[in-house]
Amino acid sequence: MKMRLLVFNITQNMKQFSILLFTFFCLSTLAQTPTELFERAQELAQEDKLQESLQAFEEAFKSEEIQAHQYFNAACIAAKADDDEKTFQWLDQAANKGWKNLDFSKIKEELRPLHKKPEWDSFITKVEANLAYYEKDFDKPLKEKLEAIYYQDQVLRQLYADAEKKFGRESRYMKEFWALMGREDQRLLQEVLAIIDEHGWVGQSKVGGQANAAIFMVIQHADLSTQESYLPMMKASVIEGESSAKNLAMLTDRVQVRQGKPQTYGTQFKRNESNERVLYDIIDPENLNKRRAEIGLPPIEGKFNP
Repeated sequence: MKMRLLVFNITQNMKQFSILLFTFFCLSTLAQTPTELFERAQELAQEDKLQESLQAFEEAFKSEEIQAHQYFNAACIAAKADDDEKTFQWLDQAANKGWKNLDFSKIKEELRPLHKKPEWDSFITKVEANLAYYEKDFDKPLKEKLEAIYYQDQVLRQLYADAEKKFGRESRYMKEFWALMGREDQRLLQEVLAIIDEHGWVGQSKVGGQANAAIFMVIQHADLSTQESYLPMMKASVIEGESSAKNLAMLTDRVQVRQGKPQTYGTQFKRNESNERVLYDIIDPENLNKRRAEIGLPPIEGKFNP
């Protein structure tokens, strides 16, 4: 009889514990905002806990606040987990929310195995329609010219790590590589300055985000005097909502560092004696993350020099 009572009590305690645990989990989930759930889902994916990540995304997507890029990012993780159903479900949601990044969709590595499926064609058709609507009032020739400049600015920079690995940092090949990049930077700078002289700092509503970013990309690779001259023009464009605040933060920091001043947003790094990346000096480091949050940058991680 005593044994039965003991077993009964243990069973009841286990049930109560399970109920408490379930209630705690539910309350914890309810306490989290969709953004926090989404960030947690991404963290789980980075830890390669894909199934848990997908479950966290499903919780986050119960809200109506989710944006197109969040559905797209979740779809890429679902594709990595070989869950075609969720992948196309979330791709469709992204398209319905206005996802229009056609080129990025096509080159995303996780999605390439799905290109031959009929659902993929349906998704791409929607994205093309979103893009066409977004670009209906664009200056198409100027957009195409600036986008070409964007890729020309980036192509060598995307290859330098592989080139350095193959030839060695101090090799003659790398010296010629950087010389070639320098000449290309000067050529592109002249093209961009001519565009600015004629059209001003062309905004996103006229040419789109990537073409607009091309101006920043080229200016940030220019000499300090050029950067100082055009920084106010970019600030005005950001205030008007026509350029990226994150890009402005990078250019602002780059100018400050080159002037020998502490940077504001913590976007500029250098290598220490141990070849580790460390931040250049920061203005008011205690409030760095607050400033970064104001322009949409994530919290800074690791140590930095105050």
